[in-house]
Amino acid sequence: MNSLLTDYTGPLALLIGYGFAVFVEAIFVKNLVDTLWDCVAPDGSTDPRIRPNAWQAQALTFLEGFLFVAFLQLGLGYLIGLWLALKVGGSWRRWLEEADAKISKPSGQTIFNIFLIGNGFTIIYAVVGYKLIGWIAAGRIRAMWVPMAVVIMTIIFWNWLQQFRKAPLSATEPAAAASRA
Repeated sequence: MNSLLTDYTGPLALLIGYGFAVFVEAIFVKNLVDTLWDCVAPDGSTDPRIRPNAWQAQALTFLEGFLFVAFLQLGLGYLIGLWLALKVGGSWRRWLEEADAKISKPSGQTIFNIFLIGNGFTIIYAVVGYKLIGWIAAGRIRAMWVPMAVVIMTIIFWNWLQQFRKAPLSATEPAAAASRA
């Protein structure tokens, strides 16, 4: 029985490490980033005028969780920086835009800050996922407090953000605002 457990430790460690970096991260960081957008404008996380193509960011979240752990496993952690540079290069024009109060469009600096916070959390989850692989393979189960602490830290940050969330517009407010314009 003990042999059976050790035979599966490697694949199990990979599954747990990548699972944490990809799926746990996607759930918690997506909710965190959506809340950041909702702090900027009412329904900011779902309004395509404020956050166009939000589904692309979610797809990137899954890909980045996987890529970042793979980069770290291969000893190519610097590729995370290169990946982020590619993302910055593709978005820098948007970060120069001015805010538009008519449609609750945030300033470029605000969008950049959301980008930094989201990517910072993504990197934290990837590093912990990478470390989990080694810890589990080495039988260091006591190190499981680290991923739990990361999740708790994310929840605490998300909870703190709730005080800044903008109230969603009621169904009659957009029509009333349009008639005033």
